[in-house]
Formats: sequence, structure tokens, C-alpha cells
Amino acid sequence: MRLMAAARLKNVRHKIGEALPYIDAFWNVFSIANLRAMHSWEREYRALNTKIDSSDTLAILVSADRGMCGQFNSSVVRAFFREINNEGSLDGLNVFCIGKKGYNILKQHPRFQSTAPEEEVNLNVKHFDFSVADKLSAQIIKLMETRNLKKCFILYNRFISVISYQAEREALLPLSPELITSIAKNANVTDVCSGGYEPGIAEVLEYLDTRYLSVKLYSVLLSSLVSEYSARLTAMDGAARNSRELLKTLRKRYNKIRQETITSQLTEIIAGSNALGAG
Repeated sequence: MRLMAAARLKNVRHKIGEALPYIDAFWNVFSIANLRAMHSWEREYRALNTKIDSSDTLAILVSADRGMCGQFNSSVVRAFFREINNEGSLDGLNVFCIGKKGYNILKQHPRFQSTAPEEEVNLNVKHFDFSVADKLSAQIIKLMETRNLKKCFILYNRFISVISYQAEREALLPLSPELITSIAKNANVTDVCSGGYEPGIAEVLEYLDTRYLSVKLYSVLLSSLVSEYSARLTAMDGAARNSRELLKTLRKRYNKIRQETITSQLTEIIAGSNALGAG
């Protein structure tokens, strides 16, 4: 299991390495176009209200499909409840669950309207690609339109290192000046180039908007996947270490019992021999 977890961790980190240049390039173009539109008033942006309201907010919870990965699933679920409890009463909050573990926990709570993807999402690194994030993005947008939801945030485990990850909440919608500025800062975009856009800034922004949620979900799911496999590798390391310690303890116990048995038998033989000699 440890070797399998290590191999999958290596594969997903390789996948991240391949995708990162394209993701970074998208955020760069997205930031520049939106900053220019924002500064030139070519587009209206809504102010970001970070307060969660069950009547117009969709929460996305990203967990794993399987266990045996330490605190990976429980940490993100605890972070979700902590966020919810900080906001007070949120009965009827819409929650879109990516990953069976999180969905199985939240569906037991009637105060939430938990929704799973229409089709089973295979979060195995061998089958995961951008098309998965694209389908999830379409379902999320459809869900928000159907239920007239205006705001959306996501909770997932962000990868830090092989031995560390952190549950994190990020706002996704609406696209506000604060959110655009934050994305531009993360993309290291500080200035807007003075070039033109063909066919026009409106058409470019429209296309970028259709890809925004898909690219964001793809990068989030990749980070969650690598966190999951690193947690599973750590868990397997711990299990292997515990099994070695248990085997060592049992071997000592076996040798002790074996030596006691041999000593007892030798004592009986010597006692019998002495008794025969005395007779």
C-alpha cells in the first residue's frame, strides 16, 4: 500500500507540473483583462460580501472517495462546520459535495441541502483530467441558476508539502474587485499592459468567464488530490512502522515464552535424571 501511495503521489505531482504553466498563463491573462476592464469601467463588478447566507450561497466541499488517508477527510469536514458555526444559523444551506466521504457525512444532516455530482466523479489520478473539472463546473453553474444562488465558495485541503496540508476556504463567485485583485496578486500581476484586444475586451472577458470556474476547480482538485495521496503515504508509513513495532514486540514475546518452555523442560529432565540417579 505504501508503494502504491508513493507511486500515485508521484503521478499526481507530475500531472501538476505539466498543468501548472497553462494554469499560470490563464490566471495571468484573466487578471490583466479583468483589471483593465475594472479600471476603465467597461464592466460592472459586484462588491464582495463574504458573509454566508443560506438563501443565496452555494458551498462546495472537496473530500476524497476513500479513507485510509489519516485526517484528510475529517479535517476538511471539521473546517466546513467551523466556518458554518461562525456564521450562526444556516439551515437550508446548499452544499455541492465533490468526494463521497464528505457527502456521506453531510447527507446525514437535514439542515443542509447536500448535492452530489450528477455522474460519479472518478478522483483517481489515472482518470482525472481537465474534462472532469469542466463537467463539474457546468453542473455547479446549472445548480446556481436553478436555485437562484448568487455567491459561491469552496472548501478543500490545500497542499503545502508531502507531510503537510491545510483546509482552506476560497471565494469563487461573484467576480468582485476584491476577488479580481486577489487573483492578480497571486498571479504576480501588478500592472495592466496597454495593448488591444481582438475581437474586443467584452468578447475576451466572456470567453474567460466561461473557463474561469473550470480552471479554478481543476487547480483546486489537483491540490486536493496531491494532499490526499501525501496523507495516504504518511498514513501507510505510520501503519508500516506500527506493524514493525508490533512484530518486534510479538517476536520478543514469542522468544520469551519459547525460552521459558525450554528452561522448564530442561528443569524437568534434570530433576528426573537426579531422581533416577538417587534411586
